[in-house]
Amino acid sequence: MSLIVGKRGAVPSRTDDRTITYAAVDRSLAMAEPVRAPPPFFDCRPKGEQWRMLGNNRYGCCTFAGIVRIMINNARRRGRTIDISDQDVIDAYMTLTGGQDVGAMPINALTYMRNIGINGHKVVAFARVDERSVFERKSAMRTFGSLYVAAGLPAKLDDDRDLRWELTPEPQWTSADKPRTLGGHAYPVFGYQRGEEFAVPWTQEVVEESPWTDFYREEAWVFIDNQETDQVLLGVMYAQLAAIKGS
Repeated sequence: MSLIVGKRGAVPSRTDDRTITYAAVDRSLAMAEPVRAPPPFFDCRPKGEQWRMLGNNRYGCCTFAGIVRIMINNARRRGRTIDISDQDVIDAYMTLTGGQDVGAMPINALTYMRNIGINGHKVVAFARVDERSVFERKSAMRTFGSLYVAAGLPAKLDDDRDLRWELTPEPQWTSADKPRTLGGHAYPVFGYQRGEEFAVPWTQEVVEESPWTDFYREEAWVFIDNQETDQVLLGVMYAQLAAIKGS
């Protein structure tokens, strides 16, 4: 099977001291649940899921499409569905960008979804994950059920269209392997096993090998939406938001 490559549109997020960090969330959760080591295997993808493009074949709206895929997956895990169309995603993206298809920062898409949302579906709170820490990524997926990530994709992906993303050995490296030669892309990750993460960049499930992830991954986030029912997690996120606003 060959990878279907949609449009890219993730611009690296700005650094903001008012952003919650997953490390702070994890420390707070550990007070209620002292043993929080992530399991060796985690996968919250529903079997046989038909992932939607959500307008990302026509517009560089990946920052919104990635968030909505996670919301759809969260709803499926709770036995629900959500009513967000491809056009809804495009409209939110174009509203954020002022009608220009110029891409967006993941942090700005998350902020839009927290403040405005789509059809009543909103992000309640989000936190930044240390994308360079394998342990923190695993721990965050175990806690939130997913990661919302951005990577600087190499042009080589558009050549080989493989569903396994492997880092090219250095002796075979070419200009097509350089980060962002294909553009920046935001998408969800729904699990991991030893040396691999399970991503859905467009409509197909892809396995990212750890060396590829470590080289091309630019940022990682977690969030909770307004269907979340875990009161402990909600309480920790609200407390972190309050602490930041009060500082």
